[in-house]
Amino acid sequence: MRKITIIDMAVLIAVTIALVVLVSKTGALGGSVEVSSDDVNMIPASIVIRVQNVRRFTVDAFKEGDILLSNETNHPVGPIKAIESGPFRDKIEMLDGRLVMAEVPERYVVFVTVETMLLERERGYFSDGITEIKVNSEFKLYTKYLATTGIIEEIIYQ
Repeated sequence: MRKITIIDMAVLIAVTIALVVLVSKTGALGGSVEVSSDDVNMIPASIVIRVQNVRRFTVDAFKEGDILLSNETNHPVGPIKAIESGPFRDKIEMLDGRLVMAEVPERYVVFVTVETMLLERERGYFSDGITEIKVNSEFKLYTKYLATTGIIEEIIYQ
């Protein structure tokens, strides 16, 4: 017969703790986690996303009314309400060493406005309760016609 070592006891305790946490989080023992309507605060908002340094094809692929989806969760963020585009400008070094902002040929910047409902939590705002929405964060998005990455420029709470 083999003796139980300290390592065996530590593994048993870790597995037991993991099971207790898993059962309590999922409510597998028949108990349900109740969320009162006071805890969930959904806020209507418009998100402005800047997609830059793209070709004309990407600009034309954005369509008003299309549903924008998060690449992280594959859940819809909301419908596209407005699209603005313009020439993309970038820093270019001149022969004398100065940096100037100049238009890049055949490259565009697109501002996409999306209407959504944001869940307000103590850590921030979340779309669909999962995808964190914050200004100046990178946002991987896709629609029926394209997939790209943008930066959240502005959140307009309504």
